[in-house]
Amino acid sequence: VYAGSHGHDIAGPKGLRHRTGESALPALAAVRDALRARLASIPGATVEDNQFSMSVHWRNTPAEYRAAVEHATREEVQWHTGLKYTQGKCVYEIRPDLPGAAMWNKGEAVRFLLDFLQQEDEGGFDEQVVPIYIGDDTTDEDAFAVIGELGGLSFLVASADETERPRETLGTHTLADCDEVEALLRALVSM
Repeated sequence: VYAGSHGHDIAGPKGLRHRTGESALPALAAVRDALRARLASIPGATVEDNQFSMSVHWRNTPAEYRAAVEHATREEVQWHTGLKYTQGKCVYEIRPDLPGAAMWNKGEAVRFLLDFLQQEDEGGFDEQVVPIYIGDDTTDEDAFAVIGELGGLSFLVASADETERPRETLGTHTLADCDEVEALLRALVSM
């Protein structure tokens, strides 16, 4: 199963296809083009097109330019209807804000996927199934909440500084970095 763009684009076996916010694609393309032009001269600022969402990364942008990145991003979103703007970890996220998509987030995508998989499993999920979610951003908190409701395990990936004093999270566990994520996945596969 593939889930991308904060769950706005899901595809999987047996014809599974779920797309939310397709009517926002022209506005997203216009904002993408405008931001790429406006931010081209700002060091470290990049615009990532995820089709049904967009990420404006500023992690590598010098501090004196960050306000300009935020201003340009907010302004472009305000000029185009049907979009919303949120801030993640060193990134501004732009997503559809339309009926049916307004409440869509990573948590709702997790719920949708688990419902689909349970329907596909003729006998229903085995009681031993434990959903697991790994994320590193504030936009993952919605998924952490759903996983918590379902009695699953959720892992916040945080830098070494954050591991000692992790930010407030609904994640049930913390991993320090990608190496720890890999170790966890290898351990799960070997079970």
